[in-house]
Amino acid sequence: MRSKFMVWTAILVLSALFMFCKSRAGSDSAALFKVQQNGKFGYIDRTGKVLITPQFEDARDFSEGLAAAGFGMKWGYIDLSGRILINPQFDNGSDFHESLAAVKERDQWGYIDKSGKFAVNPQFGSAGDFNEGLAWAQVGGKYGFIEKSGKLLISPQFEMASDFHEGLARVVTGGKTGYVTRSGKYAVNPQYRAGLDFSQGLAAVESGGKWGYINGLGKYAINLQFDGSGNFREGLAPVEVNGRWGYIDMAGKITISPQFDSGRDFHAGLAAVSFGGKYGYIEPSGKYAVNPQFEQADDFRSGLARVMVGKREAYIDKTGKYIWQPTLVTAEAQQ
Repeated sequence: MRSKFMVWTAILVLSALFMFCKSRAGSDSAALFKVQQNGKFGYIDRTGKVLITPQFEDARDFSEGLAAAGFGMKWGYIDLSGRILINPQFDNGSDFHESLAAVKERDQWGYIDKSGKFAVNPQFGSAGDFNEGLAWAQVGGKYGFIEKSGKLLISPQFEMASDFHEGLARVVTGGKTGYVTRSGKYAVNPQYRAGLDFSQGLAAVESGGKWGYINGLGKYAINLQFDGSGNFREGLAPVEVNGRWGYIDMAGKITISPQFDSGRDFHAGLAAVSFGGKYGYIEPSGKYAVNPQFEQADDFRSGLARVMVGKREAYIDKTGKYIWQPTLVTAEAQQ
């Protein structure tokens, strides 16, 4: 029982890390980066210049040209100039994905469009981002999937659900992980103790205490053999062997020997790894691009990465140069 609890705890941590990094993976050409000064949030550009003066109680990263911002106890949305585009009125708000954002109103979640009008009225206990035209939603303690009209396409029946990736969504039934198609039919029956989303045609799954990778038909592409696994990105995936993390290619061959305390997916040619309690970044060759020196490190996007230096937040470029000097932030901003 304790083993099962530890597996689920690990998956929740991995999912939280994924969502944390995903929230910073915007594709805006203007590329603004959230910063905090004197307890207020604002935004800088990739040169470190402040473009939106810190003024918000809370804020999220830009996505599709808009960012959720906290005004007292309510959330609204600002544009790239800092202008309030959707007035503060929601109890919570997420990023825009596929032109819709999940917002919370009176303990129920719905979706708004970029004008602030409800496209799907608040009615769900929780709700995910739209991806590949569908979003997971919780109804009566179970998870299903909805279309952008709010219509349930896959009825609530799962104990947990994640976004669709490459035509498949990870779900949990009876404590086992499987994968469903857009029709709600299982492409891979629930059979694994844990699993990650599909990426580059493969998904990491765990059974019997070991991790491997399956294809969309549920066949093993890389046999169960690792103590831990991450997603394939840019042709490589982090794996754990005897308590150390390294990287494999899509054939399952170890290309970077296990040597790190932890390892994350590659983004923009670099992967965050930790060694000796500090984070740095490596290249696909395994060579350090930025030596371990940070307490926390996010993925690179648009040329910059957010890092924590003690309790101070900073942004660095791919050489490790500070673009935004370490600045003291609140405990909430460090999470």
